[in-house]
Amino acid sequence: KLELYHEWPLSYNVAACLLGQLSTVASKDEGAMEELFEQESVEVLVRQLNPKHVQYITKSFVSCTALLQFCNASREACERIIFAGGLSLLGNFILRDTPQQWVARHCKGKMKACEIAYFFDTSSRRCMSMEEKQHQAYMKMLDLSRFAHVDAIKVLGRIVQLNDRTRNEVWKCNETCKAITRWLNSPVVTKNDLKIITAMAKVLGLLCTNEEQVWSMNLTHDIIYMLEAGISLPYREGILAFMELALIFARLGGHCRMEVAESEVILPAVMSCVYSYCPDIQRMSLSLLVSLASNSDSALYVFEAGGTPEFIYLFRNFYSSFAGTAESCALFKKAMARYLSSKWKAAERKFNHHAIQMNSLCSTHLKKEGNDAFNACDFEAAYEAYRCAVVICPPLETHCIVPASSLHELHLPPWETLRFTEWCLPSILYSNMAQCMLKSFNSYEAIRHCTEALGRCLHDSSEATKLRIKIAYRRSRSYLRTDQHLLALNDAAYCYRASVEKDESITSLYREVLLRYRQEYGHEAARVCGVCGRGAGEKLKRCA
Repeated sequence: KLELYHEWPLSYNVAACLLGQLSTVASKDEGAMEELFEQESVEVLVRQLNPKHVQYITKSFVSCTALLQFCNASREACERIIFAGGLSLLGNFILRDTPQQWVARHCKGKMKACEIAYFFDTSSRRCMSMEEKQHQAYMKMLDLSRFAHVDAIKVLGRIVQLNDRTRNEVWKCNETCKAITRWLNSPVVTKNDLKIITAMAKVLGLLCTNEEQVWSMNLTHDIIYMLEAGISLPYREGILAFMELALIFARLGGHCRMEVAESEVILPAVMSCVYSYCPDIQRMSLSLLVSLASNSDSALYVFEAGGTPEFIYLFRNFYSSFAGTAESCALFKKAMARYLSSKWKAAERKFNHHAIQMNSLCSTHLKKEGNDAFNACDFEAAYEAYRCAVVICPPLETHCIVPASSLHELHLPPWETLRFTEWCLPSILYSNMAQCMLKSFNSYEAIRHCTEALGRCLHDSSEATKLRIKIAYRRSRSYLRTDQHLLALNDAAYCYRASVEKDESITSLYREVLLRYRQEYGHEAARVCGVCGRGAGEKLKRCA
């Protein structure tokens, strides 16, 4: 009966929601599911993904949710979406901020009384003007569009997971490929961006099953650059998703593995994440290193990036309690010894583990010396002090309490000092080295040290967040000096959103980076911000 509701969108929305719930129930009954398919329920929902009039916009949002329920309930629903021409409609729907732009263009201040009543929160007892009701309904429309956006990507993911034939259909569809590549080439300005870009990275990973096909797409769309941008994000979930995608590339072998190994961004970021206090990040980093070490050409790049016998020693001594690390270390050492036989043996003979002297108290003292030199504007001496402190600073300290006075810049109470220094002291030292390079106008070295620092403070805590904001701020300034505006905007937007108190320096940096980004890449067509519903300007892109 859905066809009867073409002229009544609100009734259609209710019917589509009920239909999605029916598909979930019918998944346990083949006869009931077949009856739903005979009524062409999936085809009706697919047709609503391309609204021809403003009053049909909400129908497309509810249809995405219902289609996802169908795809979760039955594999045949995925096939029917393809046969109904749903891939191109899904691609256009997902493309950038398409749902939000529909709402911003056609619904702000233009919603009818019945639509306002549908979205208006009746639990509110406060008397509201018609204008306030319009705005509240409009904001709920934006929320609905965001949920539909994510649901549409999940539908695409279900289709990709089905089999090789459906994956080939997605590859051949220009609209879906365009949506995936444009999102992965976009900055993470809002929290919703992070969700969508992370989901897109997972969809792309599911598509990457054939080395020749993936390499061809890389030549066309430069997927390696997307990987570099994604693995440099200051977000734990983003790094994890793109590191998983890099692992898929490495396991494909051939050109794909070598592109990952030769990247000047990916491998250093992975080496820093190996020392992370987050087990999931650490396991993924180790798996990627093991995969790259399983080939003589790529193993050489891993060795030059720091995958040496000293790395094995440090890892075994400080991270042996982490689940799975011992096995991964053994596999890594075995692969390196096999593919770099003479070089690895020479490195083992040269390496003397007795010469490694780890002392967190001494590194803290050197850090204080570096701070004094930095305050005296002697950046070279400060850098050298921080560098020496990094050499003797244990990557994971659990027995030594560092005085709270040495961490005065973070204003930590004394009882939190031990927990903080267990995993953040190396990150602080690398961040300070980056600041010295930034003051010396050596932006590329500053970026490298910031990446080293970031990989070591991905833990979830208020202290880690404060440190990540500081690191991302410094790296954003460095990216800005080297005209890498996309990466600079990722870091600046993170600082702007994550900082509780909007510091003037962070706000001014964010505005400067956003302006420079728009000068290079241009604006989107939406006149009103499709994320928050506010803003000014004829061609406002988005605000944070």
